[in-house]
Amino acid sequence: MKQTSHLPFRGLLLCVILIVFPALTAFGAFFQVNPTPRDSIIITASDGTNLYVDVRGQGPACLYIHGGPGVGSYWMEELYGSELERHFTMVYLDQRGSGRSASAATGDYSIERMAKDFEEVRQSLGIDSLVTFSHSFGGVLQMKHAELYPDHLKAMLMVAPTINLNESVEEMIGYALKILDIKGADQAPYLDKNKYPIDRFFPLFTKMREEKVFWKPYYADPRNSDRMDSVMAQVPSHNGEFGMRAFGMAEFYTNFKPATKDIAIPVLLYFGRHDYAVGPNHYKNIAFPNMTLHFWEGGHVPFMEGKQELEQTITEWLTMI
Repeated sequence: MKQTSHLPFRGLLLCVILIVFPALTAFGAFFQVNPTPRDSIIITASDGTNLYVDVRGQGPACLYIHGGPGVGSYWMEELYGSELERHFTMVYLDQRGSGRSASAATGDYSIERMAKDFEEVRQSLGIDSLVTFSHSFGGVLQMKHAELYPDHLKAMLMVAPTINLNESVEEMIGYALKILDIKGADQAPYLDKNKYPIDRFFPLFTKMREEKVFWKPYYADPRNSDRMDSVMAQVPSHNGEFGMRAFGMAEFYTNFKPATKDIAIPVLLYFGRHDYAVGPNHYKNIAFPNMTLHFWEGGHVPFMEGKQELEQTITEWLTMI
């Protein structure tokens, strides 16, 4: 299939859920700041985009790379921040065009620009050695950052990540056909390999919404989906521009699995056996040389439905790196 710079997909799909200091005058490309824990700041990227960052906790610096695309970091702070902040000085970044951050000043939402934002945030905060932590779609961005900026990267924590979006969408299509009870010849439009997976998924997305089963790929309990929605609603004027654009850009569909063999730093890879948002088989062909692979008997959001096991796994992993 020929790849183009933009896919024919239009609109936002696949969202899992879905006192700020004023911007300071830039010094060179961006300003330098060394916040104390629990600071909320605006960091201005080198292209003039204002990025919202919360810094909380203590310990090694850890940059959270949220998924969605475009859901922001607020829900992670609220629902799992207390656990993370016991281990790390957490850097909760709302990516450009996401959550509490501004839209891209120049319209640049390329994957290289997203990774450059992560690097500029690291430099702005005066961090020398960094752990990155991704969830869901954030895995794609985390892999690009590791490829472009490895020098100050200490380790990677990946919880329910996708690093091959097309593969994840294919698995979600299969699961959607099952829960919607679409069988036989009726499956043909959704399995047509001449079309992009994301375009084949769109009508299934609509059907799952209509039949009120969209929560099933992500959660064991629909009440957790409702709780997530209520937490997300606490962010006024949530910026969704990146989410509207990302699925239409071919670069975010790069298969990063082959690149894993070249990343030698410690990696914790945490998958749910019933995670149909990225696919329960997504771990296959991931080959980080220094990888701890952990499975739990749950879905896409262990931060809500499997906190104790996730906390124990992170604690044990940190003793090994």
